[in-house]
Amino acid sequence: MNQKTILSFCALVLLSFNLWGQRNELLQFGGEYFNSDTLPFDFSFSDSDKVYIENHYFEEENKEVQLDTNKRFIPFELAQEHLFQNSDSVAIQNLWNRDTLWYDSIEKHFENYTYYTETFIPLTTQLYGLIYHRMDGEGMETYICTYNSQGEFIDRALIGFYTHSGSFSTANGGREPWFVLREFHIDSNLIIETFDYGNSEQKIKIGENGHFQLLD
Repeated sequence: MNQKTILSFCALVLLSFNLWGQRNELLQFGGEYFNSDTLPFDFSFSDSDKVYIENHYFEEENKEVQLDTNKRFIPFELAQEHLFQNSDSVAIQNLWNRDTLWYDSIEKHFENYTYYTETFIPLTTQLYGLIYHRMDGEGMETYICTYNSQGEFIDRALIGFYTHSGSFSTANGGREPWFVLREFHIDSNLIIETFDYGNSEQKIKIGENGHFQLLD
């Protein structure tokens, strides 16, 4: 084996170890911090989740009401590394579509938002999905990120929320805060169907390449 062949072989081995390291880090993060599920997968906010979110909005503390146990706090360093690929900024999207409204710096963003786990799902032999929540003073939003078999980030979609969105009139002439609700189902064909208060709203296809496509 000549020197050129040896160097090429060593480079290939190093690349393989780097790719395995990325995948292993993703699997470790998903395995240690997230519950693990398989398809099909259904998600809905529990009653205790809703009360906790509403209390947070009203700035009322009730230690007897907590988020579901599968919603674990994600530390800043892990969220930045795995959810934002060590980016310096975070895109803030519109609730009703995927349009980007503005970008926050990562440091400023984490002053106002906290992140929680939901589940880690092997979507195919080549794709993984992480479902997580982002919470601020208005409520909670639910996202899915896709990753390839090397643990590299592919795409992100907003697929659920329970958050404050205006107010409504009460029978006595007063007004109360209104919270909008979106939940979802992911079937074995990698189609995400979202539901607003139980009514079908959107269908999103997870492509073979891991990117999301809004279906008509």
